[in-house]
Amino acid sequence: MGNLSSLRKSHNLFATFIIIIGVLLFLMHFSFSMPLTNWFQMGLLVIAIILLNIYMIYLPPKDNRLCLDTTVYLSVMYLYGIEVTLLLLILSTIIYYVVQHSTNWVKNGTEWWKHILNFGMYNWVLIGAYYTFIYTGGEVGVFGLNYAHAYIFSTAIYYIVNIFIVTSYFAMANATNMFSIIKSIGEDSFFHYLATLILSYILLILMGTHPIFGLIIFMIINVLVSIAFKNYFNLYEQAKKDKTYREQILDSLPVGIITSDDTLNEFFLNSTAKELLQIEEKDVKPHLYKDQEFWKVIYSRDLCHNKNIQYNDRLFLLSQSELKNKKEQLIGRIIHFIDMTEIEEMQRKINQTEKLALLGEMSAGAAHEIRNPLTVISGFLTLMKQSFTKENNEKYQLPLLLKELERINTIVEDMLTVHDQHLHNLCTCLLKKS
Repeated sequence: MGNLSSLRKSHNLFATFIIIIGVLLFLMHFSFSMPLTNWFQMGLLVIAIILLNIYMIYLPPKDNRLCLDTTVYLSVMYLYGIEVTLLLLILSTIIYYVVQHSTNWVKNGTEWWKHILNFGMYNWVLIGAYYTFIYTGGEVGVFGLNYAHAYIFSTAIYYIVNIFIVTSYFAMANATNMFSIIKSIGEDSFFHYLATLILSYILLILMGTHPIFGLIIFMIINVLVSIAFKNYFNLYEQAKKDKTYREQILDSLPVGIITSDDTLNEFFLNSTAKELLQIEEKDVKPHLYKDQEFWKVIYSRDLCHNKNIQYNDRLFLLSQSELKNKKEQLIGRIIHFIDMTEIEEMQRKINQTEKLALLGEMSAGAAHEIRNPLTVISGFLTLMKQSFTKENNEKYQLPLLLKELERINTIVEDMLTVHDQHLHNLCTCLLKKS
């Protein structure tokens, strides 16, 4: 708990440091007595900043957006200098905050302190980029190819300082390794930086020749591109949701499913297939060349239906069929299989039980057939014992005969008892199976 509190305190101190230094840099470079004759153009620039913040270019995956307000700041800085750029920065920050919190143009408006933090960060990066531009031989004014190296160095410093501040901020907020954050953000934002660099040059050229018309054209193009990209982004998100939904359905099935894209030579496995085969999708291709009947069937692409295939110590019931698109064009195959190992074992036990039951029926029938004549013989011997004298009973061993007959009858009774018990067990097993 103490570490978390200390972490939050360091994070807040860092944000405060960025804001204070940013404000001081602004006060050091901003001229409050700066003459500005073209307020119409300044108003148009502020509108451009606000529109570029509202109409961002949405890129998949989710939460990946490209805001081109930086292109305006850099172009104004190269064309009119740092003082005009800082005036544009503070005006756009104030007006954008008002727009966010007084209209429905932007949902979930940013908190006021984040606007101030953003203002401080912009002062860091813009002033750093400006001095880099000047010290590398650049001159404020119309775009010139002889200053190309200065433009590149200044935007590089803009990018590096921005990455450093953002990564430090998130590293302190989440207690994450700063190098890993720099690597992650750097990889994701490099092409954003490149696009910003190129578009800054384009806007600089447009504004250098036709300040008002060039800016209007740039805004219109950005808004149209933003709308187009947002529509494509929504389609991408919908397709992603549909794909996730279909995968969830396939993963919930107790059947192993493998889909093969023959064009791209790629495979998809649902969770049941991964569990039964003990492999991941990336491991399918190496397995295709193994000397196993299961993989031979998939590699051969031969269609089959309910084919028993041994896989290690498991028995699968496998089917392989064609996979077609809506135009009935063959695009791949679908393989589905069921683990029949336990069912096969149960069937074997049931067959064995049925055989034993049949043997028991035969034994029971034989026991009944044996017991009937035994009863007759036992009855007559009992009558003979009762009518004979003691000497004749001992002479003909009638007590011994009756005793042995009783022993045979006990054996027959035991056979019938075993048969009844086995029949009861068989019925119980069949009820559980059903």
